[in-house]
Amino acid sequence: MTAQAKRSVARRRSAKVKPSAPRNRPIRSPPCSTYYPDWLAADAALDLMGALIAEVAWQQDTMTTPGGRKPLPHLTA
Repeated sequence: MTAQAKRSVARRRSAKVKPSAPRNRPIRSPPCSTYYPDWLAADAALDLMGALIAEVAWQQDTMTTPGGRKPLPHLTA
């Protein structure tokens, strides 16, 4: 490893980590959304997630690449 690469690694390791946002304030995302942590109780969130999984018609789409059709790595409703 070159001296410049070693300095770069050392600089990244010593970089200050920003503290996470307080739990009672929303975290601002891109202008189209706002994330509110813990807006649902854990048991209510599990019930709703179970309902979404059971009731929504999820599908895995594909895309065409030069190597053939490949499944996308996510499901869509």
